Amino acid sequence: MLKIILATCINIAVAFSSDNIKILAEDLPPFSYSDSNRDITGIAVEIVKELSSKFNHSGNIDLSSWNRAYNLVKNNDGYVLFPMSRNAKRENLFKWVGPLFNSTAYLYKLKSSDLNKNSFESAKKV
Repeated sequence: MLKIILATCINIAVAFSSDNIKILAEDLPPFSYSDSNRDITGIAVEIVKELSSKFNHSGNIDLSSWNRAYNLVKNNDGYVLFPMSRNAKRENLFKWVGPLFNSTAYLYKLKSSDLNKNSFESAKKV
């Protein structure tokens, strides 16, 4: 366990050790968004700002569309993107640091409903 934690800390330190690294965030409230003063904020933003300050990075974050940010990170060095869901399709495309948080999705129905869907695939058909 200690090796994993240490390796993660080293990866974070390397990622944020220079202002040459551009930090991108998708507009995804409440994780990352622009508030009424046009300040970039949110749960994930606060975590990334705190991490960047510990590693002497300015913490400047650019809010971007998902497509633009994803393509910049996928095709160029020197970019960090958050929040991003980790999945099998993306696993080998990026160097992963984190997670910042875990999330779970649930499907709900009215008690009186006769729907019986046990997966997202079956729910898509409704």
